[in-house]
Amino acid sequence: MAGKPGVSGIDPESWRVTILSLPKRFTRGTALGFCGGHAVGRAEGGRGKTVACWWPGGEPELLTVKGQNVLGVGNARGDTIPGQWTNASGAMGAVAWRFDGKRLVAAELHDRSYESTWAIAAGNGVAVGTGRPNAKKGEYARKVGLVWRDGAKPMVVAAAGDVSLMATDGEQLAGSIHGRASLWPSAAAAVIGSYPVGQSPLGAAFDGSFVWISNNGGSSVSKK
Repeated sequence: MAGKPGVSGIDPESWRVTILSLPKRFTRGTALGFCGGHAVGRAEGGRGKTVACWWPGGEPELLTVKGQNVLGVGNARGDTIPGQWTNASGAMGAVAWRFDGKRLVAAELHDRSYESTWAIAAGNGVAVGTGRPNAKKGEYARKVGLVWRDGAKPMVVAAAGDVSLMATDGEQLAGSIHGRASLWPSAAAAVIGSYPVGQSPLGAAFDGSFVWISNNGGSSVSKK
């Protein structure tokens, strides 16, 4: 549909809104992205219980990983859903679900040389997130960014502060270094931009040129 004069981007009148149903015994839901054209997010129930969910054909279906009961998802994109499991001690392990056009296949991404790992975002089949290395008692181990590609061991993005990777187009990376919005041309390249956004970034959006980082107090937009 052609846009109206003076209206840029998508014509609002061409939008279609779908109210997604929820799994039984769950009362709220949050959509966090799309995988294979299907909505992905979480459903929330009583006492703070949440489950990882996607909506193939508009119907809710819980995500599963063998041997894990507590699962979360990140920002799905393309054919990949990033996420993590959480065990009884609170440690997390990164996982990813990939859609082959017919079904989702779960893959364990967690590297046991890390205390915890979690996948936050995806782009062009690549998952990105964060890992906290194992540390000796009383020592602090800085969090590092992790990039998972094609089943290989994760590539590490480290810096002088905690790193969190929060968006990717499959090659370039966006996230934060100790609360500063940051951009990397690739996992092997040095950071090319760093701008203050606060100590607790919540999410990121990236279009290949600009990164938008949000936090509890506001947001920052930076250009590579």
